[in-house]
This record gives sequence, structure tokens and C-alpha cells, in this order.
Amino acid sequence: MSTRAVKTTNGSKKSSARWGKTRQRPQGFSIWWKPSRNQEIDENAENAEIGRPKIPEGKILEIGYKKFLTQLNDIYFNIGDYADKTIVVEGMFTYLVSYLDEGLRTPAVYRRSPGCCGNDGWGGFMLDWNGKFPKDDEWIRVAGRAFIQENGGFEDLFLKVESLEVKKERGLEFVRD
Repeated sequence: MSTRAVKTTNGSKKSSARWGKTRQRPQGFSIWWKPSRNQEIDENAENAEIGRPKIPEGKILEIGYKKFLTQLNDIYFNIGDYADKTIVVEGMFTYLVSYLDEGLRTPAVYRRSPGCCGNDGWGGFMLDWNGKFPKDDEWIRVAGRAFIQENGGFEDLFLKVESLEVKKERGLEFVRD
């Protein structure tokens, strides 16, 4: 897999991107990365950093509000690297309505984020669990294993839930990275 460093128009390195095997954009996700108009791709950069978050050595990965979207993106594109990890995430609970079948509702934990038309995006996990789900918009803490599920030509990021807890104190609802 090749890496390309991203440079700003003034020539300084700002960040980098990982290119190679691509997945289709998951339905409802707004965590897709692409260079902004004031960035160019440096094809000749040597020793370019991938820019991936460091995966902790232990079996539990707790995703906080810092680099929330970056971590979700890394899990989605590198799902095999997280197969043995229990992922712990906090966010708001909701039921997502399918664009393909409005009767299909999928439970999810998410945080709001920038999107295509302003601050209308979100990032999070769809939830696979047989237990009782909380009320819409309650703040929850969820632990489980990540997996990708095919859905009408899309690939969705899920958590196979091991535990779900409703929290009284809410965290940061809107994340930028």
C-alpha cells in the first residue's frame, strides 16, 4: 500500500493520507477524508507518515472525543487490526432510518460532526445487540467488537455490543476530528 504526503500550498506538510484498497462510503457516514482545495498531493515524498492513530497494545480501546472521527475512520478502513479489541465508545443513542427501506430502523451510538452542508454530519457505530435499548438521544457508553456488515451495496460499521450503559452526565456532542 502506498502513502502520499499531503502538503499545503505553501509547501509545509500538514497531514498525510493512506491510499490503496478503498471501500464504498457507508450510508449516513460523514467521515470521508479528501484533500481540501488548498492542499496538493506530494507524489515524491519519501518516508511519508501514514497519519494513523496508534493502536494500543491492550485488548480495550476507549475512543474519546479527541480524534473521534479519525479513530472511527481507521477502524473502518483497517477492521482486521481491531479484531481482538473491545471498543468502548460514548455518544448519543438513536435509531437510524434506512434510505432504502424507511421501515428499517438500526440502533446507533453517534456524535455530531461537520458534514457536506455545514454541521449536519455524524460519526459512530451501528449497534448489534439483543438487549433493551435506551430512549432516543440518551447518552450511552457502549463496549463491543467492531465489524463491517454489507447493506444494499454499502458497508456499515457495527459494534457487536457486550455492554450498554445509560450515563447521566453527557460528553461532548459535537466533534471536529
